[in-house]
Amino acid sequence: MRTLCLVYWLMMLESHHRIRSPTVEITHGQNTITGIMTLAAQKLCKSKMFNPPDINEALAVLSQRFGLDICAGHPNAVPYLEKGVASHLRVCFSTTEHRSWAFTGYPSESILSCVAVILLHGTSRSLEDALEVLKTKVDGGIVETGQCGELTSRLLLLFAKDTYVRSNLSTGTISDIHYDGNEDVELIHCQKVSVVNFLEYLFGDKFWPKAGEKAKVAFQHAYINFSHRVSMENFISPKDSKLASSSAGCDSKEWSLQHWHHTSAVQCCYLQPLVDKMIPIYSDDPALGSNDVDRVSQMFISDKPGKNSNVQDLRFITRKHDSIQWLSEIPCIALLLDLNVDPKLSVTFPKRPKHSKTDRCLRIYASGLNDTTFPFLHDHFNVTELLRGLVS
Repeated sequence: MRTLCLVYWLMMLESHHRIRSPTVEITHGQNTITGIMTLAAQKLCKSKMFNPPDINEALAVLSQRFGLDICAGHPNAVPYLEKGVASHLRVCFSTTEHRSWAFTGYPSESILSCVAVILLHGTSRSLEDALEVLKTKVDGGIVETGQCGELTSRLLLLFAKDTYVRSNLSTGTISDIHYDGNEDVELIHCQKVSVVNFLEYLFGDKFWPKAGEKAKVAFQHAYINFSHRVSMENFISPKDSKLASSSAGCDSKEWSLQHWHHTSAVQCCYLQPLVDKMIPIYSDDPALGSNDVDRVSQMFISDKPGKNSNVQDLRFITRKHDSIQWLSEIPCIALLLDLNVDPKLSVTFPKRPKHSKTDRCLRIYASGLNDTTFPFLHDHFNVTELLRGLVS
């Protein structure tokens, strides 16, 4: 259903803009998948081939995945947004009364996100070239990094997931735009990833010995799945019921489950206490029963931009806070990223929690943006330097 919705949306755009592109035939067979992926890539780039050094193409592909925030006061902001809406699948949600500013963004579409990842990893230089464009635009003031350096941690975590899944390909996974296999498979970057394996990949072999065997067992059935970032305008659990976490007015569990199915990580609103991001966690533990909403938990992430350690703040992250209101015996994760200080990794998990619904939290403090804290970066020196340049 999501595939058909995206095809319909792309074909409507093709008709609206009157741009020639390959016809997508909605039938069974491998040509359908190749046609959809090709059309999505061409619409996103407005080009038959992705050219990472091109400013508009690079920012379009990066924006769809990482939700780049454009500075409203920059003199080039309006022309850039207009170009994005006209040619690169950016959507205009509304405008000011005198049309001096448009509120825009990219659709939260998992298929489009997967296409964006494939383009960014198309060659050995594609991601680096795109990040160099981003760095230039950040230095020029048109792209914002966030009040707490949220952009850098978004890039870091999604890059870690990208490289992990690309080095652990499942049989028949759609990992290329020109896919020629069976259509009953998953998109590579929309597959669920084991929490145990991902944290070991992110922080190295030393992680689980630090966390302890009890922590590893607690997350043995847990998975994460995020292909792009979406933003919130309100608290996770606002006091005003009319401002609930989603448009459907659901509670925190339903809200997390929706993001799990949509493969989206969440950038919290700027005033959200304690945390800046949320990544949904899903448990396939057979002991939990058949109700999906009772199987979800969350990874809460706090970003700290300063040059002084904020390790003491990690203990204050709790899901029982009024702005979150989450009570569950399924363990959660609290990750504090201090990317602009000396490297350090500390991990704790309660051996005997006092309250099973609030205290079963794996707490991770990770500081420094290098391969000491994040060993997977060892093989990606240039990308690491570009990310570090966005922090300082």
